[in-house]
Amino acid sequence: MTPTITYISEALTPELAQKYLDKNKLNRVIRPYHVKQLADDMRADNFPENGENGVTFDWNGNIAGGQHTLMAIVDSGKTVTLRVTRGVAPDARYTMNDSLKQRFADDLHAAGVGRSSDSEALLRKVIVWERVAREYKGAGGLMGWRGNKPSRAQLATEWPTYAAGIVNASQAAQQWHTVWPGNRGAMVMMLWVLREKFGFPEDVVNDFFSRVSYGSQDTDAVLFQRLRAKFSKDDSAPAQVFWLVRVWNAWIGDEALTKLQEPKGGITDPYPKVRRPR
Repeated sequence: MTPTITYISEALTPELAQKYLDKNKLNRVIRPYHVKQLADDMRADNFPENGENGVTFDWNGNIAGGQHTLMAIVDSGKTVTLRVTRGVAPDARYTMNDSLKQRFADDLHAAGVGRSSDSEALLRKVIVWERVAREYKGAGGLMGWRGNKPSRAQLATEWPTYAAGIVNASQAAQQWHTVWPGNRGAMVMMLWVLREKFGFPEDVVNDFFSRVSYGSQDTDAVLFQRLRAKFSKDDSAPAQVFWLVRVWNAWIGDEALTKLQEPKGGITDPYPKVRRPR
């Protein structure tokens, strides 16, 4: 006889979560970054009982779904009330978490934000830049961007702070969209830094981006040629934003650069402080 499946709302303390984990015999591959995401949400009280989050046990008492959630409860030290399901067939675990996961970009699209995927990607970069800037008193950076995996709830919390600037930068970038020689994510990020973060004059910023996109006929032509050569060697957004900052600083400061040379030890955070136009 197949056991009856039951559903209850249960307050899961760190001690109870650890007890469930200790009894579990079917451990799945653990993604530490996902545990951290969940734990951060729990600490920030961004993990409500919503009918979707929960823990599921098969009829043998093993965890069929929610192992990361239980580990996050232990890590966060928080008691979280969630739906707990018991009595599913052991092979039901193979059908779980197989659907497309809802992303923050989907939330933005539903809210009418254009280019929602690009907006999410830019928000993730902005969060890293701002964190580095706080740590280094003004000088931002992006080398930690790929390892930065804020949860959907964290992104939703940060979005109102940066929404207007991200939308403005994304819209402004469209004029160079088809002619930009490098990573377009780097282009939009640099636009955000210059126009939204620091509020530099629009005409000066646009002049700079036009020179990068189309080349320059002035005495600084070699500088922009070297920048484009750097783009061709490394197409990653963090590296290209670094070189954009370096060339912007040289261009604004009338600095004669015989070559664009990577710093000793490679590109690391923080990046050079962005110079203000005179």
